[in-house]
Amino acid sequence: MHPGVAERLGAAECRLVLDVGGGTGTLARLLSELDVTAVVVDQSAAQLAKAPAPKVRADGGALPFRDRCADGVAMLWTLYHFADPVAAMREARRVLRHEGWFVACAPSRWNDPELSAYLPGFGVETPFDAELAPELVNRVFGNVEVDAWDGHLLTLQNQDDLARFLRSQMCPPERIPQAVADLTVPLPLTKRGCLVWARA
Repeated sequence: MHPGVAERLGAAECRLVLDVGGGTGTLARLLSELDVTAVVVDQSAAQLAKAPAPKVRADGGALPFRDRCADGVAMLWTLYHFADPVAAMREARRVLRHEGWFVACAPSRWNDPELSAYLPGFGVETPFDAELAPELVNRVFGNVEVDAWDGHLLTLQNQDDLARFLRSQMCPPERIPQAVADLTVPLPLTKRGCLVWARA
């Protein structure tokens, strides 16, 4: 996800990109290789400690930047954490220059169906999932381009991979041994979600 987003923002000749919810700075590092200045914005001090500078500890719903200062705003894998993702996107639009790029992504609520019996959130709507994302982005920007994915994009190679993945997806710890016993590895997972682009 991150390399493709960085490549497109770089090709669009963005000079300043705000990587909102950027965590440890994966996107920012890729953008810096393309001579694009990226500011990592995140609420987690622990995540920001591992991110490259420049970085700002802030709420993505109240960005500490002036109006129309950025060429791009990325909100990758983050808007489902917001109670009101539309308000956060309005804040992104505020800081974008005219014709600036906005990009967000989210998993589907039907992601990883092979593990549906073990994932507590399987099929449950979130504030910003792939089923809602295009319409929500359209509300703020009025135009969207959607790149959806639905395929075997990840394979869990062994039982340790399976157990780690289930932990990362908040599977109740007591259910993991049963999942490891029930499921055959290697296990291809059907990854579903979308990337949504828009312009201010």
